[in-house]
Amino acid sequence: VLRFAPTGIQLDDENFVAPDLFWIRPNSPDCVLKPDQTYWLGIPDLIVAVMSPATALTDKRDKHRLYERFGLREYWLVAPEGRYVEVFQRADDSLHHRGVFGIEDSFHAITLDAQIDVQSAFMA
Repeated sequence: VLRFAPTGIQLDDENFVAPDLFWIRPNSPDCVLKPDQTYWLGIPDLIVAVMSPATALTDKRDKHRLYERFGLREYWLVAPEGRYVEVFQRADDSLHHRGVFGIEDSFHAITLDAQIDVQSAFMA
């Protein structure tokens, strides 16, 4: 299930987020649509944040820590101005930095089990 903003996710009673984009594997028990279909409950498999100068610090520090704590499997930080994607993937109990990928690069998305061509992503 692929979702775009504005669609919210309630991680727990105190944490509600509205990522730019998120993906949930089919039949995931970890993130389910609330019965009234107003928002999702739990942690998705992949969250993509499109950074701006106003949100970069929050996305890189605060949200990263929050998503790591709740068990997110993969987190992408997209920088439209710099034309790069920074990728974090879960290993053990934390989100590890897997690299910064420029417009000429590609990377393997573990949640999608697919090779992502950065240039194509910016053209979409």
